[in-house]
Amino acid sequence: MLDNKQNILTTALTLFALRGYESVGVQKIVDESKITKPTLYYYFGNKKGLLDAILQQYFEIFFKSLQNSINTENTLISNLNSIAKVFFNFAKGNKLFYRFQLALFFSPPESETHKSVLLHNSIIFELITSIFEREFKESGNKKVYSKYAFTFIGMLNNYISLYLGDLLLLDEKAEKDVVNQFLYGITEK
Repeated sequence: MLDNKQNILTTALTLFALRGYESVGVQKIVDESKITKPTLYYYFGNKKGLLDAILQQYFEIFFKSLQNSINTENTLISNLNSIAKVFFNFAKGNKLFYRFQLALFFSPPESETHKSVLLHNSIIFELITSIFEREFKESGNKKVYSKYAFTFIGMLNNYISLYLGDLLLLDEKAEKDVVNQFLYGITEK
């Protein structure tokens, strides 16, 4: 049996992912969790605290996996393949969270939800940017590295969005395809 804190986190994530953060009130979360409002407030303070706890829990796992997959001794292609594998495996293992965090990222830029998820995504973005900086250090153009990282992450998230919509499998072929498409554009094989 889940403890109260984890029960609340799991229930809230499910509700947020299926209905949207703004559409779910604290009362709905406590009713579904079969706890009282004071219990939720004890653990998280408020709904925003609950959101932050969900993001922290999942992004911490994701970021550690990403860090562990990158090897400064590997080639760019090898690191990009490793990154794709981490993104895809994490999305497959955490469908509700991935759907939820994508929705938050595309929420209005001034919303608290967008700002919360952006904080976590920026850490991932910086890590991936560093891969390109190491590879192309002689050019010294940080803007170029940032564009590469944004584009690659965007492509990964597009593949994952198709997977979440049951339109694509995230398998080894998809991992290789996304890296090849990023590096070489659309080619027939």
